[in-house]
Amino acid sequence: MKNRMIRMTAILLAALLLVSAAGCAAPVAEIDGPAVLQSLLTQVRFDTELSAVKNPDLYFPELPEGTAAALYTGSGYYADELALLTLADERDGQQATIIVEEHIGELRGQFQNYVPEEVPKIDHAVISQYGRYIFVCVTNDYDAAERILENADDPTYQLPGRETMPETTTPTVPETTVPTEHSTEPSTESSAPTEPAPTETEPEVTEPPAEPEVTQPPTEPEVTGPDGYPVLHSQSGKYSDFGSACIRVDGSVFEEYDYVDSSAQAYADIVNKTAAALDGETTVYALAIPTAIGVVLPDDIAAQMPRCCDQGAAIEKLFAKMSGNVVTVNCFDNLMRHRDEYLYFRTDHHWNGRGAYYAYETFCQVKGIAPVTLAEREERKFTGFLGSFYQNGSGSKEILAENPDTVYAYCPKSGRATMRYTDKKGNTYNWNIISDVTNWKASTKYSTFAGADNPIAVFTNPDVTDGSVCVIVKESYGNALLPYLVDHYSTVYEIDYRYWTGSLVDFAREKNADDLIFANNLSMIRSNLLIGKLAGIAG
Repeated sequence: MKNRMIRMTAILLAALLLVSAAGCAAPVAEIDGPAVLQSLLTQVRFDTELSAVKNPDLYFPELPEGTAAALYTGSGYYADELALLTLADERDGQQATIIVEEHIGELRGQFQNYVPEEVPKIDHAVISQYGRYIFVCVTNDYDAAERILENADDPTYQLPGRETMPETTTPTVPETTVPTEHSTEPSTESSAPTEPAPTETEPEVTEPPAEPEVTQPPTEPEVTGPDGYPVLHSQSGKYSDFGSACIRVDGSVFEEYDYVDSSAQAYADIVNKTAAALDGETTVYALAIPTAIGVVLPDDIAAQMPRCCDQGAAIEKLFAKMSGNVVTVNCFDNLMRHRDEYLYFRTDHHWNGRGAYYAYETFCQVKGIAPVTLAEREERKFTGFLGSFYQNGSGSKEILAENPDTVYAYCPKSGRATMRYTDKKGNTYNWNIISDVTNWKASTKYSTFAGADNPIAVFTNPDVTDGSVCVIVKESYGNALLPYLVDHYSTVYEIDYRYWTGSLVDFAREKNADDLIFANNLSMIRSNLLIGKLAGIAG
């Protein structure tokens, strides 16, 4: 038997793990894995209350045959989690640990973009194999987790000065303030939309060393290609690979993408299951959102990248897995026809307001309703946006800072439409559907759209009097869709599956939803971590 302890280090952006305690020379006694798990649950301090996940296998796909998984997670605002994998054969430990490392890498990538203050916790993730058992613990209290696992063969071991909580509960620690994407939340419930105050300072980010640039002479631009789409050319004919699943082309950063069939199937299963449960009650739509690298990556750069994935083909493969109960919305073609416009940000992984509009336009075509055009909407423009790629160092900060983004937001046509959101603590606030983020700090300006990321928000439009109800299930890409959708329903419920808890099917029935839209970007649809979270509310 071996005892192997692995901890994350902050140096490795790709979330590679470093072995911090190597195997023992002599065999050790068999341990009681579930009892050790209980000790971790009751003695380690977590920043959020943990509860058992219904579908842990979705978080750890392709584990060795016969492996049983148990996983505990808390609020989606916190990275804390605890897992126990029980192997059929301890010799499967290396294969299982690779799957665990991939999971930790996904966890880091998710929080790096949305709650970066949680990243140090992930960088100290503790992974320990003890015979047939592999323990995974993500917590700020990682020293305590390590001590418990170092004494795993002693069932009576108690951390000095640490009282054990009852077996039926998990430790609860007062929640620290973790802001959503707007810089400061209102402190009390408000009866009118209130804007948060800007924050002046930006976090320091250490830039990773750049790899040698791959070059190719630029060619003369063409108007359109044989498929009728505009042809895009880079200025320099070269790209920089920073080894962090991102590349930089001139002043733009792109998150790399690869299609994962098993993840696409798991996502489709969730959508199909929801549509089957709501058949005859609610129309379920699947809107798969391409990312920037699939739409606006210059063609001369795409030709240099052997692993550059065709996102149009990826969406077709995904939709082929959907059942007849699901109405699919393929916005790829519409985005590609407008790819020479400002659809996506250069310094951030999201799309701009115009990109979201073309997806909304496609949804309207599929639903058979007339879209409200951009010309009919008030345009608001916010300059000086330096987004997630700038903040986390996925490219040269100096180059990105020289060419910051401008956020273009388009208000609902209805001037009487309102929104009200509920935050992670259960407090509710009235908010502006498009917020004035002029004086917010540079990293938060995407939060102009629909109050940023919250567990649930409700949009009401008194100008639509038919009582129609829509539920949209989204991550942050969906925020930019809401200002368009509210013009077509009396009520829209926005659910962020990363933070909301409950049953999606029960909620749709309770609200008598006419439509339910899964609006998810392709990067999410390949993430086992996010698919696992989505599965948690779909049952």
